Amino acid sequence: MRRFLSEHAPDDETPRRSRLALWSIIGILASAVVGLYVLTFQEHVPRLAQIPNLGQLVNLVGARVEAVEAKLRRWDQERIESRLATVEAGLERSSKESARQAKNAGTAVARLGAQMGGRAAGAESRLAQLESEAADAGARLERVQGEMARVRGEVAQQQARMESAERNQLADKNLADERISGLRAELRHETGDRRQSIARIDRSLSTRRIDFEVTRGRSTQLAEGISLGITGTDVRHRRVNGWMWIMPDRKTVWLREHGALQPVVFYSSADGKRREVVFTHVTESAVVGYLLLPA
Repeated sequence: MRRFLSEHAPDDETPRRSRLALWSIIGILASAVVGLYVLTFQEHVPRLAQIPNLGQLVNLVGARVEAVEAKLRRWDQERIESRLATVEAGLERSSKESARQAKNAGTAVARLGAQMGGRAAGAESRLAQLESEAADAGARLERVQGEMARVRGEVAQQQARMESAERNQLADKNLADERISGLRAELRHETGDRRQSIARIDRSLSTRRIDFEVTRGRSTQLAEGISLGITGTDVRHRRVNGWMWIMPDRKTVWLREHGALQPVVFYSSADGKRREVVFTHVTESAVVGYLLLPA
């Protein structure tokens, strides 16, 4: 209550200012009366002495002043009491409004608490559901990881088997290629031998053969216009060194490390036909072979 009055002090200053103004007016009047009295006391002393009942008049004026002051005090008291009543009514209304607001706030708080409790319960339920779903997801993830690991292992094994099969296939291919190459070489060799045999048979049918034996360090006329001289032999490697003199071309064919069974082919300018000399046997002292001439 005192705090409220102290907070509303500016509203209570009006009676106090009124009372001070009244007393100021009274003081001024009193001073004026005293001044007039001092100034005119000597002049009016005889006249004042002639005023009847002067003391009663002074008492009456004092009584009126006290009555006015009492009225002012009552007026101030009534205004203060009215103000206090107004303030108390305002306080009561404020307290009732505060109580109502507090009650409403309590109800709102209770309702909010209920809502928050419901939401908290829902959140807890959702959290439990999420935890359960996370646990299920973790279990599924572990199963998937296990399945992936198994699949990776199978893929690795399959890849290893494929690589092994590829290596085996490559080895088989290489072996087959080697065999095919060998067969082709044998076939070429056989074909060459057959061709040589056929050529020899053809030449034997279309040519005339002259066998010879030439001693090392000497020369021999194999046929008309064809002479052969042997200067050296290599029995180990079956090679011959020497020369051939061919007429009428007057041409010399030099034989240097010439191997056995390797024909020496030349043509005569007289008829343009093929002639061939073949060494079949080589010894330290002589060379044996044959000469093929056109039939």
